[in-house]
Amino acid sequence: MQNSLFMQLIIGGIAVALLVIYVQPTFVEIGKTQETIQKYKKEYENITKVNNRLASLVSDAESISISDQTAMHTYLPNEVDDIIVSKDLFEISEFSGIHISSIAVKGSSSNSAQELQEDPNAPTKHIFGIDISGSYLDIKYFLSLLEQNNYPLEVHNISIRSIGDDLLAAELEIVTYSHI
Repeated sequence: MQNSLFMQLIIGGIAVALLVIYVQPTFVEIGKTQETIQKYKKEYENITKVNNRLASLVSDAESISISDQTAMHTYLPNEVDDIIVSKDLFEISEFSGIHISSIAVKGSSSNSAQELQEDPNAPTKHIFGIDISGSYLDIKYFLSLLEQNNYPLEVHNISIRSIGDDLLAAELEIVTYSHI
């Protein structure tokens, strides 16, 4: 009877030792593996979403016609030729009946590091200063023609003053954009 009790205590001790030494670490290992599997599943879902979005964008890009791509390239070119923009501004002024006294290329405004971090595809600004004179209606018509140009011409600053009977002088800062 003592042997049997002693054997039961030894067997019980061995069982507890097995639980502590082998089974418990195995459960911990299994738990870590399950956590890792959950992380991989979540990341796989994120990758799948990104791939689906990319496929959708590629499909959209491929569906754009050649004529639309050409129009977009014209509207937002890879580079801006300062002479062509100046020529266009002169033509718009002649058509609208105003007089340009000066056009100054103020240069391009490269995107800052923060702007590039927020949007790496942000366009580069090209800034032009222009001094014009004409009647109120002519200047108004000039501004409306700027909006109808084949590429973006935005008025960022304007200062208008009277210089005589029905004549106004305006100083404008006009901005256009390019991809590079």
